[in-house]
This record gives sequence, C-alpha cells and structure tokens, in this order.
Amino acid sequence: MAKALYGHLTKAPNKRLADEVVQLRARVRSLESELAELRARESVSADEEELARIPEPALP
Repeated sequence: MAKALYGHLTKAPNKRLADEVVQLRARVRSLESELAELRARESVSADEEELARIPEPALP
C-alpha cells in the first residue's frame, strides 16, 4: 500500500489537465465579473424604476 501511495504522490502533473484548470479558472473569473456587472446594472435599473413610480407633486 505504501508503494502505491508513494507512486501516486510522485507522479508528474498532467500538463494538459493543468492547462485546462487554468483556462477554467479564467473562465470562472470572467463569468463572475460579468455577473457582478449585470447585478450592478439591474440595481441601477431598479432604482430608476422606483424613482419613476414616485408621483410628482402637482403645481398649484
């Protein structure tokens, strides 16, 4: 068992797998920033909508 664990721990990392992980992490960062931008835009839009619903005072 110890030999099997030792062989598993000393294996060289798979270059293709490492590259894929880097690409996936970059994609996740991109999607997270896009989500933050959409949420901010939605928040501004909701605020504008709320202001539009406030009745304007009538002039005497």
